Amino acid sequence: MATLCAQCDTIVLNYKLGPLFYIRNGTYVCVREDITIREYTGFSELNSSAALAGCAFCKLIWRLAHIKGGLEKEQLSRIICSFSQIGSGLRVIFEAGAKRQYKYLEDIYTEEDDPVARWVGNTPIASHSDSDSVYELAADWLNECRSSHADCPRVTAVSLPTRVLDISGVTTDGTSKDPFLYISDANERSEYAALSYCWGEEGNEEFVLTQSTLERNMGIIPLSGLPQTLKDAIAITKWLGFRYLWIDALCILQDNIEDWEKEAAVMGKVYSNAAVTIAASAASRSTQGFLLPRESFNATPPQLVFRGPDGTRGLVSIRDPLPSTKQPLDLRGWALQEQLLSPRLLSYETRWLKWTCMTGIYKEGKGGSSRVYNFGTASPRNALLNRLPIASSLPSLSSPSRRPHHHELDHFFHWADIVEDFTSRELRFLTDKLPALSGIASQAQQALGGDEYLAGLWKSHMPRALAWMTKGYNKLGKRSRALPGHWGCPSWSWASIITGEIRHFLNVGFDAENKSPMFLKFLNHSITLSGLNPFGSVSAGMIQVRGRLKRAGCMVISNDASAYHRYGTKNDLYIDDKYAGYLPPVKPPREHRLGFCAFDDYDEMLQSLADGSIWCLQMERTGGLLLVPAVLSGKGHAQDQYRRVGYYKINPQEPEKNSWFDDCEEQDICIV
Repeated sequence: MATLCAQCDTIVLNYKLGPLFYIRNGTYVCVREDITIREYTGFSELNSSAALAGCAFCKLIWRLAHIKGGLEKEQLSRIICSFSQIGSGLRVIFEAGAKRQYKYLEDIYTEEDDPVARWVGNTPIASHSDSDSVYELAADWLNECRSSHADCPRVTAVSLPTRVLDISGVTTDGTSKDPFLYISDANERSEYAALSYCWGEEGNEEFVLTQSTLERNMGIIPLSGLPQTLKDAIAITKWLGFRYLWIDALCILQDNIEDWEKEAAVMGKVYSNAAVTIAASAASRSTQGFLLPRESFNATPPQLVFRGPDGTRGLVSIRDPLPSTKQPLDLRGWALQEQLLSPRLLSYETRWLKWTCMTGIYKEGKGGSSRVYNFGTASPRNALLNRLPIASSLPSLSSPSRRPHHHELDHFFHWADIVEDFTSRELRFLTDKLPALSGIASQAQQALGGDEYLAGLWKSHMPRALAWMTKGYNKLGKRSRALPGHWGCPSWSWASIITGEIRHFLNVGFDAENKSPMFLKFLNHSITLSGLNPFGSVSAGMIQVRGRLKRAGCMVISNDASAYHRYGTKNDLYIDDKYAGYLPPVKPPREHRLGFCAFDDYDEMLQSLADGSIWCLQMERTGGLLLVPAVLSGKGHAQDQYRRVGYYKINPQEPEKNSWFDDCEEQDICIV
């Protein structure tokens, strides 16, 4: 048992019934205050108790204070630990003068045989994901979903993918046979599992399926030669009782473009039909494996006395805090559709095992049914949308302040959420930009009543869908850069950006009265696909719009490229194109400044300024697209054809600038 200092040894957590808050007139009203259980006069007292007294609880608070994002430790004047009820965990307040920061220790648990276990509910987490208890929990969740989840699709025989791994001969008793590649018949039906994982940066691994290894793999795939992640997936699939497993690297010919395009086009269906998708969330590469020791597992956590409602006393433990970091798999572009479209997702994360289905989210160690989120009466379609890994970008949880209240545009808002999540992730190959989202696009088309897909945008969302901009860096630290000019993806599509998170202007076209004064009209389009997948890569794309176009000047606030890529510098936009170039020591007259403009790419910005040809295409009263004349290969500028290079906004605090376009006539132009 872990050591406690004299003060912490006297802490007693009391069980309480009832909610912490109730809602009155849309406002949360506190029912009761937390009770302070421990207080420190500053970081020095905490440090001394943790280091000198060796107190496990003080060490836990010390580690919590060091998690990134906290106040400066030396400036802390008071630290307050409080408790209200098990479901809320411990609240720790760090004070530095007038500044306050709140952090939480939410994972309080006890042993199953402890006298207070029935009130605590949460149980210990295994120290290693390759434990019998973890295997058993995965099987229990699957069986519960099979038997009692009315909102989840039945686990039943479905049409098998073109190729699957047959693992029927794999055993753990020393008589194991190697798996082999099975080619299914056209109408063959069976249950199967699928794997979602990170390939890694190793390059084209030797184990992948190619035309030269196809015949060999149909006979045998040596288990000993597979990367550890694939071995782990086979072991779990076998434990869950499935004969077949689908893994992209071994079930799609990686050196045959026709086969790859054919299989990539139905990849969304592969995951949506799988009985369960195994997500190797904790592994950043295929050779790493995901049956790993648990991150920040503490064999001797601090234990505090807990008193139940009838006076019974027992001991509860507190799990170590972890920084709020994403799983490696959640940084992979392809994984978004694999996770979003799978009706049952078994995620092996760095800290615990997690199950997500259309009924709810379950986590290891949460006790009882382990459910931590209930989708309730949400429709199956909404339940799927609600399962995006990043909570801030969930369609149902996004900040309402970003969205006007127009239910007929819900699909537009949902799609914007998906694109923003997708573009914050990494893709190994640039050509995967649209194919990696094609499964979700195929499903979305059904929800949109057969709408037409335009290189990552939807026809019914036009022209509002054109209102996007890039951030200087995406969440992986990679800068935004528009694809080279010879790349077929049109400049008006967010898919023309190699790396960099996309941000939509969701309020574009709405005024204070929620009317829609959109000045740009969408007229026509032309899309040329690169292959067979109607939601895949394109070789060319053009849209025709009608609107007001006016030439302007742009001054670069900073010529520091690193600052641009890191912060997405917004440059000054002026009414006269004579104000073009780098901002001089003395700014031009304020009355000539319109607002700001943000370019999609730094190098493209420099070229545009050198050419001196920046055009503003009005979308709404205060914003629109930055364009430059399109250059046709070997033919110079094309008349009435433009290319997007960014987005501009007019300062809303200066309404007199809104009349800048009033002397312009509408014209029809093409954007390529």
